[in-house]
Amino acid sequence: MNYRNEQFKRRVVAQLGEDFVPPEATLIENLDEFPEELIETARTLGHVWDKRCFVACWLPDDHQKYVLSFVTDVLNGQCAASQWRRGAVLLALADDELPGYQVDDVLAIIDARPGETLYRRNLSEDGWNNPGAPATVHPDMTYRDHCPRGAARFPLSLSETSLEPIGYRVDIAIRRWVANAYAWLSVGEDPVLLTAPVEKVLELVFEGTQLSPDGAIAIAALHCELKAFGPLKDGDKHGYRGPDQWYMPPS
Repeated sequence: MNYRNEQFKRRVVAQLGEDFVPPEATLIENLDEFPEELIETARTLGHVWDKRCFVACWLPDDHQKYVLSFVTDVLNGQCAASQWRRGAVLLALADDELPGYQVDDVLAIIDARPGETLYRRNLSEDGWNNPGAPATVHPDMTYRDHCPRGAARFPLSLSETSLEPIGYRVDIAIRRWVANAYAWLSVGEDPVLLTAPVEKVLELVFEGTQLSPDGAIAIAALHCELKAFGPLKDGDKHGYRGPDQWYMPPS
């Protein structure tokens, strides 16, 4: 939707009066600094489309994609412009490349930085919500910061409700997540694939992704769990039943 077309501008001018002249040049380069007086003016407009047009008038072309969310969250919501999309949680995705990831690949995907706390999605979450997925918290991210490929961006509030610190070896935690996600995605395709040869599962579920050394450790440990403990019981999760030693590289 082009919120800056002439029809919308005429509607806005009709409501604000002839004294309002849409700017000819871009005046605002950062939505976090959108002036409060302009926000209050936009809130006086009767229709949400007119509010979007008003905001769009002040922004450069590369910011037009943010107009809808900004109006929803700031003009019609309770968020202050200075805090809009400020901070984020980066959560690793369980995607087609999952079995090919090394531990360092996953840490790079979620932009893990030395010395910072690493988190994981609560294990109480169901499979759709990616339990055990590693995550990082970035309070200083803004709406313009890129979300890395292989990660999903969530509001900071996720860290208060759905994350827990990884309290043991990060490499083991990541391999356990890989095992759990591999099992979940395999069963979702066909339950018999859970115990099928890995090569078959990679072809049918993961589009032929090549198995990494860390992926191989994770899936081997998963198969050890299946052999030792059998089907899941209430409250059990694949990848979290066996000892840590199964998820460590061979010595």
